[in-house]
Amino acid sequence: MEKEKDVIEIIVDEPMRAREDDEAKSDNSDLSARFVKISCAVCVGVLLIAFAAGLILSKSEAMITKQLDVMRERNDEYAQAKERNDSAVLENDNAKKRLEDKEKELDTLNQSQDNLNKLSSANEDLEKEKQSLENEIASKRRELAGLETSVADKTKRTITWSSGRYTVGENIAAGAYTVTGSGSISIGGSGKSRVNKSLKSDGETFTLSNGDVIQIDGSAKFVPQ
Repeated sequence: MEKEKDVIEIIVDEPMRAREDDEAKSDNSDLSARFVKISCAVCVGVLLIAFAAGLILSKSEAMITKQLDVMRERNDEYAQAKERNDSAVLENDNAKKRLEDKEKELDTLNQSQDNLNKLSSANEDLEKEKQSLENEIASKRRELAGLETSVADKTKRTITWSSGRYTVGENIAAGAYTVTGSGSISIGGSGKSRVNKSLKSDGETFTLSNGDVIQIDGSAKFVPQ
């Protein structure tokens, strides 16, 4: 009975199992087809994404390259501008240094000019003082020359006589004389005496005219006035 039952179950179950196997195979086929479709779709999507990423990366790389070129150009421009600025700063520093040197030279020249002005002023004062001294010396020399001339004239015209008879205009020039000596003196003209005196040691002044006759008894000295 059991064998018959098993046979029946096999007979009954076998078609069902076969159908289940067919269904399983059909399902597996469907799953495989779906898997293939999904895989293809995924691959296509991946390829599309990769292509898009490639395009994006290419564009990004081009943009980055362009930006890098722009940055390099700007960096070069900045470097050139910095170099020009450094050169300008250096030139400005040099110009400032030259200006300071010129200001120092100007201060030195101004001090020298002040010293020259002071020396010139002192020299002018010395020249004025020198001129004043020279004028004073010249005046003193003229005065001395006058005195020397006067002394010379007086010395030259001073006459000392002993006793005798003398004529004014011949033996002595006319003029005023101080007469000193010892003895007596008479002065007159045309045979008449207008002076007849004793000579004094301290002297006495007489005026002599041309033609007067002088008579001396003793010694007399005539000093012109």
